[in-house]
Amino acid sequence: MTSKSTKAMAANSTPSEFREYVVILDLTDPQTNQMAATVSILYLLLAIAGILLNALVLIRLLTLWRRQSDRFFEGSAMPLTIMTCSDLLSLISITVLVRFTFASSEGKYNTEVATAKCKVGQVAFLDCT
Repeated sequence: MTSKSTKAMAANSTPSEFREYVVILDLTDPQTNQMAATVSILYLLLAIAGILLNALVLIRLLTLWRRQSDRFFEGSAMPLTIMTCSDLLSLISITVLVRFTFASSEGKYNTEVATAKCKVGQVAFLDCT
């Protein structure tokens, strides 16, 4: 008797043939590591640019709050400030998570320490976003 997953495969394929089509990323390949590092650096640069721009928006909104508090509370500045703060927190957590990934891939840390840092970073990322 065959299982439902075997029935779902193509009629002429067997489970061993199906495994041939699964692509496994070779993390020991230098070209794969270089590509992953490049993508991570670009992602980190975009997050840092977002942090800087959100900080600029937050400074302008706080200046508006100090100078014209009526306009700040009666207009759309208050929700925009809350949104900017939450976006800033999310981008900072993304930056920390990417940095944990770099630290884990450099080989400087023990595997258990790197795993714990990655889990803490993922929890912080999921809570902040």
